[in-house]
Amino acid sequence: MNMITQTIVSAVISQVVGNNPAQAQMVKSLASMFLKPNANGGNGLAAIVSQFQKGGLDDVVASWIGTGANKDVSPAQIQQALAPEQMNEIAAQAGVQPADAPNMLAKVLPELINQLTPNGKMDNDMIGQVLNAFLNNNKNAA
Repeated sequence: MNMITQTIVSAVISQVVGNNPAQAQMVKSLASMFLKPNANGGNGLAAIVSQFQKGGLDDVVASWIGTGANKDVSPAQIQQALAPEQMNEIAAQAGVQPADAPNMLAKVLPELINQLTPNGKMDNDMIGQVLNAFLNNNKNAA
């Protein structure tokens, strides 16, 4: 793993996960989802970003990707942007109740996307390397 990838993985662990096992599971769930190719030839992260943009949250998502401060997102906005089956899949993979997933996503998603886009842009190759390294480093996380 190169130094940039390791630095970003460390930032994801410290800034997004901290010492919270539930958040670690949520990030693992999101990382797996973000790595899945979608029907348009992109990845799951690009699809999620697109869903938020189509849901009227373009300025919010842009703040997460950009280099400035992250705008907050509410659990209700998360539910509005993501399809119910996505919420259920994320909750199941993270081992949380579907009703708890929007609250956790509202805490985790802005900082996770922020850490995955350190230069204010989505570099799919780098994001893939970071997410795979994160998953490999956290195989035994609670």
